[in-house]
Amino acid sequence: MREPIDVIRDTEYFSDLGESALIEMAEACQYVDLSRGEVLFEEGQKAESFYILAYGRLGVWSGRRRIGEVHPKECVGEVALLRDRNRTETVKAERDCLLLQLTKKSFETLLENYPKAMLKVALHVTDRLAGSYVQTTRPPQSIAIVPMTTHPEFERFCQALQVSMNKKHPTFLALPSDRLPGIDWFTEIEQNHGTVLYQCRRGLCSWSERCLRQADRVMIVGEEAEPQGPGVHEQYWNGLHKRDGKLLLVLLGFGKAKRSSKWLAERKDVQVHHLEWNKSPDRLARFINREAFGLVLGGGGARGLAHVGVFRALEERGIQPDLVAGTSMGGFCAALIASGRTAAEVERDLRWTWIDAGPFLDFNLPLYSLVKGDRVRGRLMRLFGQRHIEDLDIPFFCMTADITNAQSVVHDRGIIYRWVAVGMSIPGVAAPYPDKGRLLLDGGLLNNLPVDMASEAGCGEILAVNVDPKEEMAIRDEDFEGSLTKQFWRKVTGNTTAPHIVETLIRVTTLTNAAAVGRMRHLIDHYVQPDTDRFGLFDFHMADDIVKSGYEAMKAYQFTPKHLKD
Repeated sequence: MREPIDVIRDTEYFSDLGESALIEMAEACQYVDLSRGEVLFEEGQKAESFYILAYGRLGVWSGRRRIGEVHPKECVGEVALLRDRNRTETVKAERDCLLLQLTKKSFETLLENYPKAMLKVALHVTDRLAGSYVQTTRPPQSIAIVPMTTHPEFERFCQALQVSMNKKHPTFLALPSDRLPGIDWFTEIEQNHGTVLYQCRRGLCSWSERCLRQADRVMIVGEEAEPQGPGVHEQYWNGLHKRDGKLLLVLLGFGKAKRSSKWLAERKDVQVHHLEWNKSPDRLARFINREAFGLVLGGGGARGLAHVGVFRALEERGIQPDLVAGTSMGGFCAALIASGRTAAEVERDLRWTWIDAGPFLDFNLPLYSLVKGDRVRGRLMRLFGQRHIEDLDIPFFCMTADITNAQSVVHDRGIIYRWVAVGMSIPGVAAPYPDKGRLLLDGGLLNNLPVDMASEAGCGEILAVNVDPKEEMAIRDEDFEGSLTKQFWRKVTGNTTAPHIVETLIRVTTLTNAAAVGRMRHLIDHYVQPDTDRFGLFDFHMADDIVKSGYEAMKAYQFTPKHLKD
């Protein structure tokens, strides 16, 4: 363990102090141990001390929002102390920490004796008051890998993951040790490497406990065929009072049969990844580093057939997404892609569902909706069976809109056909789906191009495909030819054309989507918008032309995902 004087000397704000001042300050300080999850001080408390972090990491919170972090060789708490104010933030240990504490009385004596130090601290306070605590989305710096398998290949998996992650970022694999290193060792390896993988033992020993206290995230590694509930490692982790992001569940196996739902039965907020024992974990590494390549497909009725053309063009270039997601028709296309189908198979199944089924002939007495949707649901059930989202070969999610709370809902687990069908339930056309006190409808109501959700899932590079027309809603005379509606419309407006009633319903409910896409453009790396202006929402009979529009748009957009450039 380092001497207090060395810690102070390496702290920027006291680096100009002379030797006598350093000695005086070191003698006035005392070490404070803080375990992972413990609070150093809380918002509103009177400031009696300030601290220098020697080892570990601290998180800074304002209310329930994390606004920053403190690293070794940095000060914390001096702002309120110098201004003689109560604490304005709460500071918690995000690692096992060792700090130097200097009381208010000793601090004031030091500042009186050494005005140069006072200037440095004052500048530091100015930075803090200007809002230097900036929280950014970053990859986890350390991950505890917990084995829930006795398979002899577990150690090889950890080594392979380290190799995959090391391609882009320096990554250290910390192996179990009979002799527990000190907190200084853990701090040093984290400072010297972009990411640290802590390989836990199968039992909850002192090594495993320290690894969990050092971790930003926990990765559970198990076998597909042997589902288990939460073990002692997860229980210990959950008891640390803090969880950063979703639990990573990596299920390894050789066969196609998946049993993820049994693994997830007692777990919430989990991101599932499937991997064969003998395959490279490169895709998993990209998710961990927030560099996964995501394909996000927007809704738009028959216009969504353009996604087939986009996928065909990607397939020809050998580009495979790490994650695929979508809303409404985009969600349906995304589910087909995520299930491992080729572009030709995706097109075949879309045609079979929408063109052969004649879904909008499935009329209903319009107490709640215009159509029952039984034909579409039946065909979706035949396409996907009882397969679950979490069992798909490629990570996937689709969107619905909860009209009771006006909130978007992400579906990344559950029966595929059910959530894909609900995600295409057009308001006023299909009945809302009741689920746990919510009423769910077409996801395009609130988020028609969910790039924000793809970013949260770990995608650092996103290709977004928007099939909305570039022009305003077209109104076509043939929709109302010879009808009383047309005569009324002409008499009232003087125009000879009127919009299709369902087109109008959907247009009204998605008016905010264009603005939403604009707000999220900073998350989109690649944006493709096929020319769909001449196609209506129900022009499935124009499938060939719609698919072609997507293919041509994607062919014209030349790009290579970042991970394929290396």
